Amino acid sequence: MSPYLFILCTEGFSSLLKKVECRGDIHGIKVYRGTPVLSHLLFGGNCFLFCMISEKETTRPTQILDTYERASGQMINLDKSYIFFSTNTQQSLRQTIMFGLGVSTIIGSGKYLGLSSIIGRTKKAIFNYVEDRIWKCINH
Repeated sequence: MSPYLFILCTEGFSSLLKKVECRGDIHGIKVYRGTPVLSHLLFGGNCFLFCMISEKETTRPTQILDTYERASGQMINLDKSYIFFSTNTQQSLRQTIMFGLGVSTIIGSGKYLGLSSIIGRTKKAIFNYVEDRIWKCINH
């Protein structure tokens, strides 16, 4: 029963994010021209939130996370939460947003699900690693 409850709560969380995105309270990112805008990605017990860097846009997801915590009984672990800024974000704004969110760690060269957390422009080399791993699993 527990996985089903998790899925229901996560679907509610996703719906809340979509609602504020439709109202224009947050703006996601486009990975490439012609692709849909992403405001969030969900992977198991993890969630990636994407928004523009402004105090307004970062307080709105925090309010949604608070709502999610109250509704689901699950708590966000800020010790395991990370933030990433574009290179042109001013240091003072970074500090303000990190303080407001309660997140103290900037994501860097770590890994998530075996992949580099920052892909950048060297996509071919990184995804060749994934392809190699898949072929090794298939051939064994």
